Amino acid sequence: MRIAIAAALAAIMALPAFAQPAEHPAIARLRALLPAPTTLAFDSAAPLAADPDGVRLSGVRLVRPDETLRIAELELEGLTETGVGRAVMRGVLTQDGNDTLRIARVEIERLRHTPAPGGGRPMPLEFGLESLVIEGLEAAGEPRVSIQRMALRDYGAGRSGTLSLEGLMVANIPQSPVQGMTLARFTLAGFDMAALMDAAVRQVPPPTPPAGRLSMAFQQLLLTGPGGMPLGGAAGLLVEADTLANMAGTMRFALRGVQVANSPVTAQFLDALGLRQLDASLTFEAAYEPTAGRVTMPALALGVQEIGAIALGVTIDGWTPEASQRGDAAAMILRDARLRYVDEGLYARALRAQAQQMRSTEDQVRQQHVQLLGQLLSMQNAPPGMQQLRDALVALVRRQARGVEITLRPAQPVPWPQIAATGQQGPAPLIRLLGLGAAPVR
Repeated sequence: MRIAIAAALAAIMALPAFAQPAEHPAIARLRALLPAPTTLAFDSAAPLAADPDGVRLSGVRLVRPDETLRIAELELEGLTETGVGRAVMRGVLTQDGNDTLRIARVEIERLRHTPAPGGGRPMPLEFGLESLVIEGLEAAGEPRVSIQRMALRDYGAGRSGTLSLEGLMVANIPQSPVQGMTLARFTLAGFDMAALMDAAVRQVPPPTPPAGRLSMAFQQLLLTGPGGMPLGGAAGLLVEADTLANMAGTMRFALRGVQVANSPVTAQFLDALGLRQLDASLTFEAAYEPTAGRVTMPALALGVQEIGAIALGVTIDGWTPEASQRGDAAAMILRDARLRYVDEGLYARALRAQAQQMRSTEDQVRQQHVQLLGQLLSMQNAPPGMQQLRDALVALVRRQARGVEITLRPAQPVPWPQIAATGQQGPAPLIRLLGLGAAPVR
C-alpha cells in the first residue's frame, strides 16, 4: 500500500512537467539568434491573436555578464535567421554604471540582414529595413539626452531614405559654454543612409550623394548656458538640392531667425556691435552645369537687423568636375558679379564710436571720411568705374543713399590667373579688366 501511495504521489507531482506546453517556435529562433553569452528569460509568452506564428513576451530579460536589457513587452512577427517582419518593444530599460537608457516604444518593420561573404563583424550596408520608429527615449548621464520621436525609413544600400527627429533635448553638456540644446524637429531625406553610416563606421569620407532631390531641415533650435540661460538659436534651416546623374542641378539654402542673446558668453561680441542681441538670416540659391563648369549664384544674402544687408551674385565658368577634383581654382573664369549693400545702422554705429574716440562731432568725422574716399579713389585718367564707386560711397557717407551696388561686367569672360596678374599692376588696370561699375542705392 505504501508503495502504491508513493507511486501515485510521484505521478501527481510529475503532472505539471508533462503538461508544460512546448516552447513557441519564435522563442526558439530568438534564442538561437542571440550572440553568446547572452541569455533570454521572460515571465510569460503567448501567440499573437492576429498572427499565431508570432509571439508576445512579457517581462523579458536579455542578460550578459556585464549588462541586462529589460523589455516590459516584446512582440515578434515573421522572425527568421536573417530578419524579422515586425518587432515591437515597449518599456525598454538598460543600465551601465551611472548611465541609464529608457525607451517607451520601438517598432521595426521588415528588417533583413544579408551577411557579407566570409562573415566578420556586421556592417551597416548588410542591413535593410522599411522603418524604425523610436518613441520616448531618455538617456541619463553626461550629457543627458531625450528624444520624443525618431523615425528612419527606407534604409538599405542604394536606397534613398529619410530620417526625422522630434523633440530633441540635450542637457549637462560637459566642458562646454553651451550647456544645453533643444530642437523641435530635424529631417534628412533623399540620402543613402546605409552608405552614410558605413562611411562613419569605417571613418572614411562620405560617398557622393545620389541624384535626385536631397533635403535637410530643422526648426526651432535653442542653445542654453548655465542655469538654462538662453544663448541663441535659429528659427529654422532648409537645405535642398535637385541633381541629375551628370551632377547638373540646383541648390537652395535658407537659415532664418538666427539669434545671439546677450549673455556673459556673448556680451563682449554684442557690445562691440552696439547691439542688445543679434538677429540675422542667410539665404542663397545656386545652379550648376557641369559641361562648361558653370556655377550661377543669383544672390547670397546676409541680413542682420540694425546692421545691414549684403547680397552677392556671381557667374563662373570652368569649375568642371575634373577641376573640382583637382581643386584647381586657376581653371575658374569670371563672367559677371554683383555686390549690393544696404546699411541699417552699421555705419552710424562706427561713426559714433570713432567720434567719441576722437572727441569730435559725427559731422566732422563724416567729412573726414568723404575726404579720405576722395584721396583713395581719385587719380589721373581714372576709369569710370572708380569714379562711380567713389560717388556711390560718398553718397552713403553723406546720408544721401541707403547703400551701394557694385557690378563686374568684363567685356569678355576673364580667367582667374589673369585677374590675379592684373591686380598686381594696380587698381586702375584691374577695374578696366573687370568692367567695374557702381551706383548708390536710394
